Amino acid sequence: MKSSVYDSEANARIYKRPLTAGEIGCYLSHIALWREVVASNQTTLILEDDFRLHPDTNRFVQGLPAQLTCGSVIKLSHARRQKFAAGAVGELYGRKIRTFQIISPHTTGYVIGPEAAARMLAARERFFRPVDIDIKHDWEHGVPVYGVEPALVHEAAGLKSTIGEDRAAAKSGSLLYRFVSNTRYQFRFQFDRMRQGMSSKPRNDAAPPDDTE
Repeated sequence: MKSSVYDSEANARIYKRPLTAGEIGCYLSHIALWREVVASNQTTLILEDDFRLHPDTNRFVQGLPAQLTCGSVIKLSHARRQKFAAGAVGELYGRKIRTFQIISPHTTGYVIGPEAAARMLAARERFFRPVDIDIKHDWEHGVPVYGVEPALVHEAAGLKSTIGEDRAAAKSGSLLYRFVSNTRYQFRFQFDRMRQGMSSKPRNDAAPPDDTE
């Protein structure tokens, strides 16, 4: 697929399978929202269509300090296999803002500031991974990614993700082929992380299996 936004050649070299139409559309929707964040110069809460909000969400988002939110992504949702580093960078209304030991791939609900949105846009003029996977490659976009504990955003019960179904349908080839593709991807992830290990910003200690896969 040739596209001004989706880089199929980089996808074939670097990722483990082609993106589905749903994943491409999802990424484009996030890009459109990041552009609005930059244009408005306002920190923004971005939600996907299967979210369920805790009643304290609005108060929490409004109370976040601008010096933290402008240049970062703060994930308000929770994912399986989610691991945080020790300590916290802040606390607000009984919830801790923490760095990840492992950045888990989920974009159900997150806060992003204008500086962070501009960096994400610059890093991905053309994309080749799903948006949730791209965000965990923080050494590529240079945006600190934090999480909130306990989470404020959850996936709504009873709703099926069309993207998840598309991903399942997109898996092709033998189990051996998928194993080799995933192993190659995980090896590259770890190698690239280690190569950037001297970076001064917080690092994530390991690459988990992708929850969304």
